[in-house]
Amino acid sequence: VQRYLVGFLTLLVFAFTAPVAAIAQNSIDVQDAAGDPSSAGNIVRVNMTNDEDVGAVQFTVRNISPDIEPMEVRLGERFLGHNFTISENIFADRDSVRIVIWSATGDSLEAGDGTIADVLYRVGPGATPGNTVALTLNEIVVSDPSGGEVISVGSPGVFTIRTTLPSTLSANADTSNLGDNGLIVVSLDNQDPNRSVDALQFTLADTPNNLDLAGVTAVGRASGFTITTNETENGLLIAIFGLSGPLTPGIGPIAKISYTAARGEGATPLNFTDVVISDVDAIAMPQG
Repeated sequence: VQRYLVGFLTLLVFAFTAPVAAIAQNSIDVQDAAGDPSSAGNIVRVNMTNDEDVGAVQFTVRNISPDIEPMEVRLGERFLGHNFTISENIFADRDSVRIVIWSATGDSLEAGDGTIADVLYRVGPGATPGNTVALTLNEIVVSDPSGGEVISVGSPGVFTIRTTLPSTLSANADTSNLGDNGLIVVSLDNQDPNRSVDALQFTLADTPNNLDLAGVTAVGRASGFTITTNETENGLLIAIFGLSGPLTPGIGPIAKISYTAARGEGATPLNFTDVVISDVDAIAMPQG
């Protein structure tokens, strides 16, 4: 009798747990994110795991704090190569955004997992670093290509108010005689342990215009990075970006600029203008 009772209990446990496991295979999950006070465009990724084809998705992300507010939404990378549309309805008090993703052509998203939406947030100037904001999911509706319900669960995320250490550019030039060639070494100081630099752009000008700036080469920490240049009326516009990975936190040279000392004598100041330093999400980083 005891053997049959154990077998019966095992069957009951399986019967009650199997549907839960099946449900858990379809989920929408808000990923954790962070942003500095007064920053904009901070990305909160919403991921979906689905074990069957999906034709449409609807959900609401709520932030229960005035520290942050939604700005806009974008389709996530899972929809690359698909014909889907995303729309948002940002509530009047800006504490929630309802997101609807669908296909007007009857396209479907195959089973898989990954990001289905990027929600961009603005952080208020009065937000206190170290504070956290819960990002909850509500009103989840997932349907298959025929309009049938795909039972799904959701999990919340956390947005942290952070303070990013500023990044600083500097330039050092050697001493040259009139008519000689020389080198300017550009260095980057980006020591925040939580954010890497993916790209930077700046204009370098010598005032007065004593130097003829020529070739630019990525060196040191930026070896292997791509560099583009454009001579403008304000100076030499330089863009540096990596295709295989970012500049991890550190200090040191990133570029060498060759020049000719064409005019004038004495010291020639080097000035950086229009500086933009961005992280791996293309969000501008604070500068020193």
